[in-house]
Amino acid sequence: MNDTNTKKEVLTHNYFLIGAMSSMVSKMSVTPLDRLKFLTQTKSNSEFTGLVSDIFKKEGLSGFYKGVFPILATSIPKSAIYFTALNNIKTSMNNYSNHGQCLSSHKINFFSGLSAGIITTTLLYPTDVISSKYYYDIGNNQSLLKITKNTFFEKKMFRGYSATLMGTIPNHGFSYLLYTSIKDSNILSSKFNDIIPTKIISMGDNGNTFVSSYIASISTQLAAYPFDTIRKKMQVGDLNFIDTVKQIKSGSLFDFYRGFKISIIKTPLSNAIYFMCAEFLIRQNVM
Repeated sequence: MNDTNTKKEVLTHNYFLIGAMSSMVSKMSVTPLDRLKFLTQTKSNSEFTGLVSDIFKKEGLSGFYKGVFPILATSIPKSAIYFTALNNIKTSMNNYSNHGQCLSSHKINFFSGLSAGIITTTLLYPTDVISSKYYYDIGNNQSLLKITKNTFFEKKMFRGYSATLMGTIPNHGFSYLLYTSIKDSNILSSKFNDIIPTKIISMGDNGNTFVSSYIASISTQLAAYPFDTIRKKMQVGDLNFIDTVKQIKSGSLFDFYRGFKISIIKTPLSNAIYFMCAEFLIRQNVM
């Protein structure tokens, strides 16, 4: 067996670990922004500076990392399963295409990203609901165990699931399609490198992955964000999808984008760090 085949087998076997490690690094980097974004989305008349002051006064500096353990407990296996599913689905579709069924790379990337997103969302959605309820609590300090029990017995483990599924189309399908398209074009060697920081250009493949993921994530945020707001509202409230949409819409259409200024920093940064770490580990064959 040659070295190339051996490397491919090792990488396939370790996609799970690569996804898990990359998720841990990316989530720890943006946890404070993640909580601030969530609270801005779900609490009425909440502003960034007011939330920062409120959290710091009631919970101290550690309050910005409240919920980090349930978040990691959700994101690490979710990202590990996602990365494993993504690469295995993509490999299977490429093999299918190579055996007479012509599928374009764009179709393969779109459906690989979308399918992997649906699989991971479905398998781990209850942990996302619990994390949201834990995030929502400021100052009351309910235990994670109590929130989990209440959520389970009230049969609310899948609240907001419908909104999440709708959001997977831009969040995972189009985002991964755009990411791979930009990355394959090697944006760092294009005419746009005049506006890209020199330090990122000097990172080579890592920089190309970072910028490609960042741009793809920003580009799909406008379409995906309203579904995220609806999902978060449903997770911590008692309304169904339609009533939640009506409640948000009753204020202003801009309320679907509450916390967007935080998200447009947090989400692309988190995704860029995630894919940069994952691609780096693959290239280095460290697993």
